[in-house]
Amino acid sequence: MPSGKRRRTDAERAASHAERAEKAKAILTSGLSEIATDPEALGRYLAFRSRFHTYSPTNTVLILMQRPSARYCMGYRSWQKHGRQVRRGERGLMVYAPILSRPTKDEIASGAGPDERKARGFRVATTFDYEQTDATGEGALVYESPLPRLGTETAPDLVRSLRALAAARGYS
Repeated sequence: MPSGKRRRTDAERAASHAERAEKAKAILTSGLSEIATDPEALGRYLAFRSRFHTYSPTNTVLILMQRPSARYCMGYRSWQKHGRQVRRGERGLMVYAPILSRPTKDEIASGAGPDERKARGFRVATTFDYEQTDATGEGALVYESPLPRLGTETAPDLVRSLRALAAARGYS
C-alpha cells in the first residue's frame, strides 16, 4: 500500500467491533441506571427524548450520555447528501443500527418478497450531531426544532389545544 498503512486482519476488525459493542453497552447500562435512580436524570432524558422521538429509546439514551446537547443526528454520508460536512476531528456518537438482510430461498418460498429486508441483529454504528457539521453549499439542511417555542405564534395555540384536550378527557 502506498500510504504505508497495513490492512487490518479479520480478527483485528472483529476485536474492534467487539470493543465498540462493549463500550456502547457500558454507556447504555450507565445511562439506564442513572435514569432509573435519579428523578432529575429521568427529567433530562424525557426532555431530550422529546427532540429525538423518532429514535429508539435505547439510541436516545446512548446519544444523551455521549452528547447531552445533541439536536439532530445522522451518519456521515447522510450529512453529505444533505449538503453538510462533518468537521475534521469530530468524534462520532455510537448508536445501534439494524443489520438488514434479504430473505433466504426458504423464506421467499414461504411468501416473503425477494426485495424485503429483515433485521437479523444489531451493530454499533456511528452518527454525528448537527452541531458537528458545517454547510457545504446553498442547499444545505438547516436544523429547525420540531417543537414550537414559547413566544412564537404557534405555542399559545398549542397550549390552548392541549388544555381543551385535557379538559375533554376529564383532566384539570
